[in-house]
Amino acid sequence: MEPVVMQRVDSAFAQQVSMAAGVKKVYPEHFKAECSPGMFGDNCQHLCDCESKISCHPVTGKCLCPPGRAGARCEAECRPGQYGPNCALTCQCVHRAQCNPLNGSCTCPSKRMGPTCEENVLDDLQ
Repeated sequence: MEPVVMQRVDSAFAQQVSMAAGVKKVYPEHFKAECSPGMFGDNCQHLCDCESKISCHPVTGKCLCPPGRAGARCEAECRPGQYGPNCALTCQCVHRAQCNPLNGSCTCPSKRMGPTCEENVLDDLQ
């Protein structure tokens, strides 16, 4: 196991974080543990249970899904029309354009252009 890194933090903040996460332990002397990636909990002794080695919250163990992924373990890809962290954002693409699940950018079908594919290429030729 990798060493535990200690960081100096405001004691009220550390207590709030611990209480909000349902952790009864308050870290002594204004310090909190920062776990190595893939670990969480008291003394960082628990292994994260997230898909594809995605990291988790160091106190609660909740998976921190990157853009394009959702679910308790980040096991699901975004549904069509959604993108971003936890797939919480709505794509703005039109005319059956494909939406990138990571950043919401649109891949336009032929004869379409613009950030959301709203422009017709033929309009620019006239």
